[in-house]
Amino acid sequence: MKKILSLLLSFLLLLSLSSAAFAEEQASLTWDDFGSVAGEVFGEEAHFVSIPEVNAKIWIPDYLEPVNLTEEDRANNTIAEFLSYDETEMVLITYSDAAGLTLPAFKQALENSDIHGDLVEINGIPMLQYYAAEGDSLVANFITTENNLLQLIFCPFSDDLSSFLYTVILSSIQPDTGEDIAEEEAVVPVNPVSGLISK
Repeated sequence: MKKILSLLLSFLLLLSLSSAAFAEEQASLTWDDFGSVAGEVFGEEAHFVSIPEVNAKIWIPDYLEPVNLTEEDRANNTIAEFLSYDETEMVLITYSDAAGLTLPAFKQALENSDIHGDLVEINGIPMLQYYAAEGDSLVANFITTENNLLQLIFCPFSDDLSSFLYTVILSSIQPDTGEDIAEEEAVVPVNPVSGLISK
């Protein structure tokens, strides 16, 4: 796996698209930036999976396996979790009521707590990202059309290879048209609530 990630890292270094560069310099990120390379590096060892709650899909390498969620997980608004076999890398997806929160207001609240957040776009979808030092995690936040909060949490983010991979994964989130995802690849409960793109 590290060999695959090393190849990915080398390519991303050539493009000068590190996670830090994305956080500080990029106003937007698209799957067009990374999709073809992700396909070349991972081939059939990665797939798009669906997030029916927001009618979205996201690309996940197969070595990050879906975790069977408990009732406690669901009570804590977790709708999907992906974990490496050695439990050193994790992608966690949560979904909850945004309670009227907007991304600019969220950014201001973070800054009031001395946390830097960046308002960017992923495939044209507004997103707020910030680094949570306590959990060594990048947290990507989306507000849906029904005013719900979708959070993607990537951990650990201080590891260079992991942070590059997470940037690629994050670049893949997009509306799910149902064209590229086989039914058996959906890994979260089907409970459509809202569209991903903010009003």
